[in-house]
Amino acid sequence: VAHWPLPPAPISAAILCAAVTSLERCRLDPESSRQVNVAGTTALARRLIEAGAFVVFISTNLVFDGETPFAKPTDAFNPRTEYGRQKAEAEAQLLAWEEQIAIVRFSKVLSPDMPLFQSWIRDLKAGKVIHPFSDMVMAPVSLAFAVNVLLEVTERRVPGIFHVSAMRDVSYAAAAQHIARKLGADMELVQPTSYRESGVGFAPLNTSLDSSRLVDLGLRAPDARDAFDE
Repeated sequence: VAHWPLPPAPISAAILCAAVTSLERCRLDPESSRQVNVAGTTALARRLIEAGAFVVFISTNLVFDGETPFAKPTDAFNPRTEYGRQKAEAEAQLLAWEEQIAIVRFSKVLSPDMPLFQSWIRDLKAGKVIHPFSDMVMAPVSLAFAVNVLLEVTERRVPGIFHVSAMRDVSYAAAAQHIARKLGADMELVQPTSYRESGVGFAPLNTSLDSSRLVDLGLRAPDARDAFDE
């Protein structure tokens, strides 16, 4: 990182988006993923801040254990995954810069081309049964909403921690049912199952975040259905 050339023009602000976000990859290769998510990220942030930039760091609800809903920005870290631990470690270092750093923790960001949803749509249209998890939850926001939050924080140069999630958690099964209704598909095609039977690793009981500080940006937590509809 010390040898990376920064742009010659003055840098007003930077959003740090690069990361190893796969929970499985972080679990299997903690050393290499930590080089990206902690060492490289904080070193780059330091260089940018020393150059006069305001830095926005993208983080995650997984810095918490998910035992309680609507985690607050001031709640203590208690990650249950290697990815969450790395993000928490990076946050702790970055917050030392106080007025020159903003941390934006997202629950889940949904893009229109999300493979899981695309496979559901494809199967439902073909009359095939899908098996969404009834006991795995999310509090998603759309990609467009996430980008809007990042732009507002960056342009206003507002430091501190922001939480961004939907107003409440919903199950993956509820998401699939909503999408099936939108498609006019046979609701009997949505047959929920348990993630515990699938071999999936850790799944928090709650992913919702206390997003009340969004009002400082003229925004508010959206309904989860807004993300599904997009």
